[in-house]
Amino acid sequence: MRTASRGSRLIRAALVLLAGVVIALVGVVAWPGAASALDVGQWQGNPATGHYYRQVDNVTWAQAEAYAVSIGGHLVTINDQAEQDWLEATFTQPSSPGDPQPLRTLWIGFNDRAVEGTWVWSSGEPVTYTHWQPYEPNNGCTLDGICLPWTENAAQMNWTKIEQGWVGWNDFDENRSDQSGIVEVPGASEQAADLTGIVDSYDLGKLGKSLNDELVRVQRALNPNKKQHTEQACKKLDSFLHDVQAQTGKKKGLTMEQATELTTRAEQIKTVIGC
Repeated sequence: MRTASRGSRLIRAALVLLAGVVIALVGVVAWPGAASALDVGQWQGNPATGHYYRQVDNVTWAQAEAYAVSIGGHLVTINDQAEQDWLEATFTQPSSPGDPQPLRTLWIGFNDRAVEGTWVWSSGEPVTYTHWQPYEPNNGCTLDGICLPWTENAAQMNWTKIEQGWVGWNDFDENRSDQSGIVEVPGASEQAADLTGIVDSYDLGKLGKSLNDELVRVQRALNPNKKQHTEQACKKLDSFLHDVQAQTGKKKGLTMEQATELTTRAEQIKTVIGC
């Protein structure tokens, strides 16, 4: 009995440590070869889409996309003019001193990295809207056919052609690490619903039903029409995490791998709603 109790304590301690690591990674990610840690801004909720967005700075396109995937999202997918307008109103700011662009340009998920000239969203969503500058995308080439010595496979918003006063999308060198981007993740309620699907896939019987009952309570608490819904959702998520830890390593319980996935996803939801 002492051995089993000690093993259980070790598992729970490991999960607590893991949760702390997850929280740290959600806030700051150090990238190999980067001069400094990735800088992230505050989450901004868009009532029209139900999704959350944040700015990340000092990143290449691939680094920004990898960070977005690590927290359950992608670089932003822009589906219509209304979303474009909201993003401009929320994230437009002056560029850094010395930058020839008057506005800070921002990576979005649009890219032709796989097939030159075939532009797709990194999220896999269909292309329903574009906002290219005139004569873009041009892969770094002028109308006279003079091209830069690199390819331009990733799109940015807020690119300004100063002479004409045009502001729109531009294709740019994806390897520039002095750039910023906009990350988009699903709303917390949507993420909680996705988490129930993960629990179902584990085929845990009564335990699975119990865990999903907790997640249903989370979704109810996230109803924006209810007062203090964020505080209630945070408490429900903490209860879910407690149950995950309690059932890890037990017979007919969760494996460490399953517990790690559930813990990571629940912590992502807590980060998005500001627990």
